[in-house]
Formats: sequence, C-alpha cells, structure tokens
Amino acid sequence: MKQKLSILLLFLLITSISFAQQTITGIVTASDNQPLPGVTILLKGTTTGTTTDFDGKYSINAPLEGVLTFSYVGFVTQEVFINNKAVLNIQLQEDISKLDEVVVVGYGTQKKSDITGAVVSVKVDELNSIPLARADEVLQGQVAGVQINNNDASPNSNVSIRIRGVSSINGGSNPLIIVDGTQGASLSDIHPNDIKSMEVLKDASATAIYGSRGAAGVILITTKKGRLEKPTLTYNGYTTLHDVREKLDFMDGSQYAQYINRNRLARGLAEVFSSTQLSELAANRGTDWQDEIFRTGVTQNHHITIGGGTENVNYNITGDFIETKGIIIGSRYKKFSVRSNIGLSLSDKLKMNLNSFTNLSKDNPTVLNTRDAFGSPVYAALLFSPTKPIFEADGTYSQPGGGVGPNTEYNPVALALEPIRDNYSNTILLNPSVEYKLFDFLTATVSASYQLNDWEGNFYYNEKTINGNESDRQASISDSKWRRFQNTNILTYNQVFNEKHDVKLTAVYEQQSDKNNSNFASGKGFLTNSVLYNNLELGSESTKPSSWKSTSALESYMGRLNYAYNNRYSITLTYRADHSSVFAKNNKWGYFPSAGFAWNISNEKFLEDSNVISNLKLRGSYGEVGNQAIGPYQSLDQLRSGSNVSFNGGVLATGLSLSTQAGNPDLKWETTEQLNVGLDLSMFNGRLSLSADYYKKNTTDLLLGRSLPLASGFESQLVNAGEVENKGFEISLSAKPIVKNDFKWDTNVIFTKNDNEVVALNSGETELSVGGAGTPGFSDALWLEVGQPIGLIRGYEYDGVWKSDEAILAAAYGVTPGSPKYVDQNNDGIIGSDDVVNIAKALPDYTFSWNNTFTYKNLSLNVLVIGVQGNEILNIGRFLTEGGNDGLSTALLNRWTPINENTNVPGHNILGNQRNSSRWVEDGSYVRVKNITLGYNLPNKIAETLNISAAKIYFTGTNLITFTDYTGYDPESNNSGGADTFAGVDTASYPSQRKFTLGLDIKF
Repeated sequence: MKQKLSILLLFLLITSISFAQQTITGIVTASDNQPLPGVTILLKGTTTGTTTDFDGKYSINAPLEGVLTFSYVGFVTQEVFINNKAVLNIQLQEDISKLDEVVVVGYGTQKKSDITGAVVSVKVDELNSIPLARADEVLQGQVAGVQINNNDASPNSNVSIRIRGVSSINGGSNPLIIVDGTQGASLSDIHPNDIKSMEVLKDASATAIYGSRGAAGVILITTKKGRLEKPTLTYNGYTTLHDVREKLDFMDGSQYAQYINRNRLARGLAEVFSSTQLSELAANRGTDWQDEIFRTGVTQNHHITIGGGTENVNYNITGDFIETKGIIIGSRYKKFSVRSNIGLSLSDKLKMNLNSFTNLSKDNPTVLNTRDAFGSPVYAALLFSPTKPIFEADGTYSQPGGGVGPNTEYNPVALALEPIRDNYSNTILLNPSVEYKLFDFLTATVSASYQLNDWEGNFYYNEKTINGNESDRQASISDSKWRRFQNTNILTYNQVFNEKHDVKLTAVYEQQSDKNNSNFASGKGFLTNSVLYNNLELGSESTKPSSWKSTSALESYMGRLNYAYNNRYSITLTYRADHSSVFAKNNKWGYFPSAGFAWNISNEKFLEDSNVISNLKLRGSYGEVGNQAIGPYQSLDQLRSGSNVSFNGGVLATGLSLSTQAGNPDLKWETTEQLNVGLDLSMFNGRLSLSADYYKKNTTDLLLGRSLPLASGFESQLVNAGEVENKGFEISLSAKPIVKNDFKWDTNVIFTKNDNEVVALNSGETELSVGGAGTPGFSDALWLEVGQPIGLIRGYEYDGVWKSDEAILAAAYGVTPGSPKYVDQNNDGIIGSDDVVNIAKALPDYTFSWNNTFTYKNLSLNVLVIGVQGNEILNIGRFLTEGGNDGLSTALLNRWTPINENTNVPGHNILGNQRNSSRWVEDGSYVRVKNITLGYNLPNKIAETLNISAAKIYFTGTNLITFTDYTGYDPESNNSGGADTFAGVDTASYPSQRKFTLGLDIKF
C-alpha cells in the first residue's frame, strides 16, 4: 500500500511540474531588428494564443516545457521550445520561397506567382532610410529598364522617366503615374515615406489594361493606410548641405587680361589692358564668377505621420515640409503638403475610403524654364569677364566688357539676384471610393477623383541688371489651371474551383474629363520698383493679354481574365476600348488587346523537392497599347487671334485668321506593339535570385509634323507617319552572399540594354530636322534619321588644327595654319553643308546599377552605384568658353601658335572656329557612387527608456564620386526639359551637387 502511495505521489509531482504555468514575454522582430506587430503566437497542441502589439511585444501563459509557434504573413513559421525560459525574443526570417505575395497590377491585385507580365515591385521600405523627398528619386537604380535623368539639378528640378526607351516623338514618352487609382498624378508630389507599395508595369500584358495611356509604361503607387493598432506618431526629418560637385576650369582675371592682350596683338589690334591694370589684376586675381554665384545650399525636410485604427475605422495622416536654399544665389524652393487616408468598414460587405492630398509651394528659379539658357546666371558666368568687379565704384553692377565682345550676357550676380521670379503652385486631390461585396466571389468598387493644379508665375525685371532706366523695367503675370475628373467602376469576380482552378474576371467602365485654361499679361516702363508685378497698369507700355482654354474627354471599357491552374500555369487576357475626344471623328476609338502566359516550372513534380531551385518561372506576353498624348483640336482647322485685318478702306482692326497648322480629319492613335519573354529564378531558398527579360516593341502611326506647300495656305500638319522600335534585355540579379549571426549582406545588380531606332518617317522622308541646340551656330543640329536612334546630333567632323607644314593644303580651303580642320566628306575641296554628318547620339548603349546593404546588429550601410555607358553630349558650355577669341577656358592657354603646334585648340584666327562640330561632342558615360548611407537603430532597451517605440539616426553622402571623361558640370544633367529630341545637349544647366545629410526617424 505504501509503495502504491509513493508511486501515486511521484506521478502527481511529475504531472504538476509538467503542467506548471509561467508567463512568457518577449519581442518579435524581423531580420532588420524592426518590431513586427500582429505576429500570431500559439501554444503548440492547444488553442491558447496571443498576438504581438505594435512594438512587437507579447505575453502568454505557457508550461515550462511547452513549445510556442510564431507565424506571420511573408515570414517563415518558427517553433521554439520554452525550456524554462521566462523571456523569449524571436527574430523571424522572410519566407522568400513563398510566391503568394500580393502585387498591385492595376484595377486590382494579383498573386505574384500568377503574374504573366513584366511587373517589378520596388522595395520602398528598404529605401526609406535614404533621404529622398520625392518618389521619382526612389526609382533611380532600382528597376531594370527604367532610366531616370535629371533635366537640371535646381531645387524644384524635373526628371524624365523612360521605361524601355523612347517610344514616341510628339506623343510623349512619360509613363502613366497612378496613385491609389487616380491617373495622371505627379511623382514629385509624393513623399517616399507615404508609399506603401510601388509597382512598375513594363510590358504590354501589364500595361494594356490602361489602353491609350500605357504605351510608355505605368507606375502604380499605393499610399499607406491606417492599421489596426493604437494611435502612433512618426517623425522623419533630415538636413542636407550641398555644394556644386565640380567647377569648370576658367582663367582668373590676371591670366585672362594677359591672354586678351596677346590675342589682340596676334590679330594686329591694340592691347585692351594697360600695365597698371595688369598689375592690379595680378594682385587681386579678378572675380571668380563661379564662386560669386555658387554657395553652400541647405535643405531641411520634416515629415510627420499620425496613424492607427480600430476594426471599423483606420486613418493615416501625414504632413510634410521641405525648404531648399539652392546652390545658386537667389534660388529657393519650399513646399508644404498634407495627405490623408481614411477608411471605414461599415459592415462585413461595405467599405469606404477617402483619400485626399493638398500642397502649396513657392519656387524662385534662376531661369523661367529649364531650356532658357540665356539669362541664366550659370550661362552668364561662362561668358562674363573675370577682370570685371561685381560692382563699379558708384555702386552699380558692372556691365559687359573687360576683353569680352559686346554680344554677351550681363553680370551673373545681377542676373541671379535682381530678376524676381515667384512661382506659386497649389495642388488638390480628392479620391473617395466605395467597395461592396455582392457575394463572396463578386465585389463592386466605385471610385471618383478630382484633381486641381493651380499655377501662377510672376516675373519682374528691374533696371539694375543693365544699369538702365524705368523704361527697362518689365513685369509679367501668367497663370494656368488644370482640372481632371475621373470615375472608375470595377466589378471583380474571383473564385477557386476544385482547389486547382483559380479564376479572376475584372470588368471596368471608366470616364475622364480634362479642362485647361491659362492667361498671360505683361507690361514695361514702370515708374517705380515698389509694386513689382502687382500692378501692370502702372507700366507705360503693355502687351496685348492672351488667354487659352481647352477641354478633352476619355471614355473606356475594359475586360480582363486571369486564370491559374494548380499554381503551375497562368493566363492573362486583356481587352480595352478607349474613346478619345482629341482624335478625328472617324478615329476616336482605339482597341488594345493583350495576352500573357506563365509557367511555374518549380511547382512541377520533377522540381518540387529540389534543394537548389526554390522558384523557376517562364513568362511570355504580347499586346498593343496606345498613345493619345497630344493637345485637343489637332484634327481640326483652327483660328488664331492677334491678326490685323483690313476693313473699310485700309483701317486695321484686330481679327482672326487660320492657324498655320492645318487640321487632319484622319488623325488617329499611335499604337505600340510589344513582345516580352521573361524568366524568374530563385535558388538556395532565396539566397540567389535572377529575373531576365527580352522585349521588342514597335510604335507605329507616329504623330509627326510634316511641312506643307505654301500654296496650301498652311505651313504644317500633324499626321500619322513613321515608326520607332525599341528592343533589348534586362537582367536583375539579387544575392545574399553572407547571412551569418548578426551580419548580413544583400546585393543587387541591374543591367539594361536598349536599342532605339527610327524605322520610318513621313512617306518618302529618310530624315527630319527637329531644331537647334539653343545657341547661334547650332540652329540645325538635332535630327531624326531612319536607321538611327532618336536624339541624333549632326555637325562637321573635327580633325584638329591645320599645321604649318599643311599651309598649301589649308590655303586650298581658304584658311591658314592654326585654323580648325574639318573633314571634307565628299572631297570636293569645299567645307560646306554636304560635309555635315552624324556626330553624336544622346541615348546610351546600356545602363547598370549595383546596390549593396550591409547590416550588423543595429548598424546598417547602404551603397548605391549607378552607371550609364555609350551616350554622347553636345557640350554647348564648352563651346561658349572655348569657341571664340574671348573665351574663359584655360584650354585656350594651349592655343595653336607657330611654336605650339601639338594641340587641338585652334589659334587666334577664328575663321570657322564657331561651327557646330564633333569638337564639342564628349563621351557622356559615367559611373557614380550615388548614395552611401550609414544608419544606426537605437536598441530596444534604450528606446523603452526614452518612452519611444523605435529610433534611427543616419548619415548620407550623395554624388560623392563620379568617374567620367565629361568636362561639363555634370554628365547626368541637361537642358532637354524632358524633350527626347533635345536630349544630349548641355547648355550650362543648373549644376548637380555633392550632398551630405544627417537624418533622424522616430516612432512614438
């Protein structure tokens, strides 16, 4: 009996120990040490469980020898033995092998494993630590096939985005930007911290759903919404110091005065500078105009987010302020914006959302537009004599002279400080939507959006720049308004049959209307500077005011079928019909089909147990998309105002006349056909990933202008003619070479090669002039030619300098030794228009980037390198400083002389020296260390002590090192203003900067 009792007591003791309960606490984080809210924690074998809070913390009662299961969407599930531990801190790893990630594809979402087109998701969260204030900057170096170019580097600079090359000439090659379903948004208005996801749609299978607006690619952005959590406050802020990356090498005042005197003597002219002036300049070195107009710029950005939610209401409200003092004196930009996303769950079936956005900005640029080189302080600094002071003895600005010829720019400091350019912009966006689940498999969504962009440009030019009088004072006011209303109605059917057949049908009816209007008025001869541009009536002269208004509309129907079988085979079929008001009566409808197929090979039985291949998918697609990016009324004959008409015996009166451009009743859509073949490969459980695509897209029925005979009464007409082809391949390779203990290295290499070719132009034409390069001597430099890429530059082929032993041959061409030598292409003994050849192409052969992220415990280091190879730049800035007798470049110190013949710089004889030639063409290739960011995440214990959830401090260097042979300010910037036919021309744009940033992110 005692023995049985002892056995019973022992059993009860063991049982009590086994089932003894204790409270287990801890924090669950991701691999980057960021807390994970909402992680599910279950006691294995029971229904007992909990979830982590916003800070990743949890608490659960469990036995001493139990097992806890941690699971979270997108992460590998972990089972952890308690082993008598009271604290268990868990780090979950991303489950890269799972391909059920949901991707936004336009008018809905789709599982990543089922996508058949070329769709890339940008990892926005990984880029938030880089101090970027605009979403367009996020894309640089992140997506294969996407090229980002700065049109200039001013505080409110514009960038051009090209996806898979330039596909149109007059119809526009800008991608369609869609934010939360609203089309036509601006990436520069979106702060990266507001972005939840960003997808880039590149091939026709992905973009055909947007029909007439998808020819140049589509960028989809979903902004952050509130989450089911307590109210949180997040602050992101940084301060940036920036200065000009590199100055041009100019002569100082002493060198320049001596050079000018030698120049004049060599040409048989009197010296300009006396010995006294030479001595003074030797002492003070004159004025370095680059130093005078450039300064250290400062940017500050403050971004605040308030978010949270309950089961019925969620909200995310952000405020952003940015102010930049540019590196050129007088340039400044500031913007304040507010974004609000509010969601309501009224029932299990009914949801409502209201997204709104507004911003106010003020811009003080140095020029009226990016292609307005004349009047630019930078342009003037290339031409103004360093022998001149900023101010004369009487306090007025110095005027042109000092050895420089009369046809030059004015004082650079005066041009930077005296003209007043106040540009104001106000943007408003309202986007309500309603979603109702009719059945478990059928959902209806109705959304509307209203966009308003109100812009006002004010300009005042006083007399101080030219030391004139009140008659030189002039002012102007211009304003424009752009409004768009969009209504989108979506019906989505989604059902899975027999656990293998996944069917998703999407039907869309959409309508848009645009309204634009603008006004302009100006005057001159103001009696006082006190009113600036605020009272044009005070001007003694006024120009005739002008105004303009237009409307356009687009109506669309779309259907899409997504079918996936057993997670192996996927098909996407899309058809869209667009009705646009901008085309002729019989051509208003455009029809755009596409088809895509994908095979998830890794889900086949022969690979499903592979320890090497985690994912292998083959994709193929073909489709058509359109382009309607032209102004309204181009198909109609138009009247123009401002014409003087004679009435009643010769009395002139203002009237109307026919426009110089004839209407075209046959005007229709540009159409882009695209073929895409792609491969996605992931190996070793995601340690190595490869995505490769080959594409070929042809744009036909290009919207081109053609000249008309004068007998027609018109000068030109917009027609459908010509074809442009882009073809190439894209490779994106990602790897995790080291994942060991607390150290991790992620690396990503992107390579893009695109070949652009003009296949055809107007009937019977093989070439077409598209304009000049923005300075005298280059009026006919830009061309389109069949068989050549867009962005073609023509001129004479420079062959150095005529030497003394070539005097007889030089004389045959009417020149002397020391003169520039050009290749006589047809050997007719004359250098003329027949000797003009193609000398440069603006588009690169290939681009690449290399992005590395290193993390060790709480430290992180990100290094982004970008590269562009094979493009050429027409350096107008170098032409201005080297091309004449009065240039400032130190290269002129190596001019040809009878005793210095080993040079490519012509002598003082300027005959033919200012021709457009390959002398001014330079290799625009570069490799740049774009960003280096060092960050430190505050340890959780310290954060708790400070009563905050998380904090990070970081330091970033931007544009630190650039490897290039280009001698201008920057190989990346140009003055194209986004015009592809003008790309590759640098007329001394706002220089790029080297930047140093200190930033702080805090979550409360």
